[in-house]
Formats: sequence, C-alpha cells, structure tokens
Amino acid sequence: MMSVMRASEVIHRKVRDVDVGPDGVLLWIDAGKTDAAKRFFDVPEPLASLLTKLAKDRKTNEWLFQSEV
Repeated sequence: MMSVMRASEVIHRKVRDVDVGPDGVLLWIDAGKTDAAKRFFDVPEPLASLLTKLAKDRKTNEWLFQSEV
C-alpha cells in the first residue's frame, strides 16, 4: 500500500523532518488530524538528494521550503 502526502504536509516540513540514514532518506510527518497522520516515507532518488541538499547546514527548526514573500 502506498501512502500519499497532502500539499499542506509537504510545505510544512522542517529541516528536522528529513532523516538521512545509511539505508536512505526518510521524510517524517509528525502531526495531523489523527494519530494515523503521524508517519514517515522512504524518499526515492532524485528527490532524496534534493531534500538532503535543502537540509544541509541548516538549523533543525527552520522550514525546509522557505517562502520568498
């Protein structure tokens, strides 16, 4: 079974939600409307490389995707 992410879940990720490990990259969703909303995703390449670059050398509480507004 494949899970999906809502657009609001994607844009509200923080740097700490990108978990780079020896077996790949995980993206954590830590909150939602129900307990089932708390989950993680295995991130495939090339998206894993992009998320790793976005998170590199940044504070854990910063937004992963920053607005230019």
